[in-house]
Amino acid sequence: MKKTLTILGLIIAMAIQSQNWSPILPGEKMNYRHSDSAYITNTIWVDSTEISSGDITFYLNVIVKDVPNDPDIVLRNQPQFLLKTLIKQDNGVFICTDPSDYLLFTLAGLGDIWVFTNNISAEITNIAKEDIFGEQDSVKTINLSDGNEIRLSKNFGILKFPDFQNGGYFELVGIQDTELGEQVIDFWDIFDYEVGDVFQRFYTESFPPPISYFDQHILKSTINSKEVFDDHITYGTFTIEKGFYSWYGTEPTYYSNTYTGNATYSVSDYEITNRFQNELIQLNDYYCSPNSNDYIFARISIYPDSMDLVNKHWGTFRDVPPNVFYLGLYYETSPSNDSLKSIYDDCFANGPHGMNYTESLGITLNYITDSESHNYFYLMGYVKDGDTVGEITPDSVLITNIEKKAIRNPTFSIFPNPAKDWLYVKPKDLGNGISYSIKFRDIFGQLIREKKKIRSSLFAMDISGLKSGVYFYEIEESSGNVQKGKFIVK
Repeated sequence: MKKTLTILGLIIAMAIQSQNWSPILPGEKMNYRHSDSAYITNTIWVDSTEISSGDITFYLNVIVKDVPNDPDIVLRNQPQFLLKTLIKQDNGVFICTDPSDYLLFTLAGLGDIWVFTNNISAEITNIAKEDIFGEQDSVKTINLSDGNEIRLSKNFGILKFPDFQNGGYFELVGIQDTELGEQVIDFWDIFDYEVGDVFQRFYTESFPPPISYFDQHILKSTINSKEVFDDHITYGTFTIEKGFYSWYGTEPTYYSNTYTGNATYSVSDYEITNRFQNELIQLNDYYCSPNSNDYIFARISIYPDSMDLVNKHWGTFRDVPPNVFYLGLYYETSPSNDSLKSIYDDCFANGPHGMNYTESLGITLNYITDSESHNYFYLMGYVKDGDTVGEITPDSVLITNIEKKAIRNPTFSIFPNPAKDWLYVKPKDLGNGISYSIKFRDIFGQLIREKKKIRSSLFAMDISGLKSGVYFYEIEESSGNVQKGKFIVK
């Protein structure tokens, strides 16, 4: 026979039972994954505790949430699925509250029924032993009258909880900073290199007029040693650098260098890497909003990529060069208001602003843009455990000095510049038996067009498929002379 319980009846019925069965484990960070997600979506912990009249009030951490149908606004200080406050009363009675009220009778027995929240009742329909993170534990199944289900374990708290707003459910998948289940990547996971690992990054830096300077280079670093300390890691590296720089109106200057050194990564310098999904951080060094005194905030987003490596990023973010943007920077509309307004890319002079960290690969993408400069780098490729992913240039190619010197007196005319649909190449004096080849590269150094053994006195290249921006050309004569420069596509 089923029993409908009041608070008083519950106290009497459960007086002799264990005092475990807390929905959340105070002192632990509990990782949950939504049924629609491939990665941890919520991490819940107790921010502070208050004791009053025998009740213990646990204040839970809050997050930032989107506003439905309004991409310009987000709300901070928002509750997760266990709400903002968890009140523990005598004999295993817990109230999840603010902004709603959920009532959990954690010590209720099989067949017991109570009012869970408005118009929804709860019933214990099963109690059984299960394997939780490799340990045997008692689990209660609580069926709700709306068709949803809650699963509560004796020693690990809430295992499953409904998403009342969006459908689906949240499932406990790990306890952070333990050996139990899935973990949110942190500093030590992100900067986890081994001796022999290789990382090749592409860098570009530009300054608009009146400075009008441009630098582009590749850095290839090999890890030669590793020292781990309490709050930082130091790696010995051998680095090869190759690239060029130019001032507006001048021919590029090419360079190639090698050097050894140390790279140190400190927890305090990368504190952001220890944040959790949908946390906000305040940025003290960035100003871009309608009011210069507004505080700027960045939102933490975490996701696995196509290689099953976990990424953590903040700020506006460019996923695949050169496009695909995500909003993640906000400014305060009022210190007393939970509403924050999005900052769009055009708030920064030349593009997005943010940083991406990847599990075991460190910083894999970084944009720094202001009114005076544009700095950008991304990870081109890497070697880990002997496996090569992406683009890795042989050392012999990078170390070799620039063999082909750009000629000082141009022998080819490139026009029009800027160009739109067609770009023309005209040699000034093409001698008998001489041919030439053309290579076009984008600002990332990627080869996008190539034509060999041209003998025409006027060659036309279709560029209608190129996006607007700066490109670089290299024309090499069969005699060995090379002419290099850049052109603009409108």
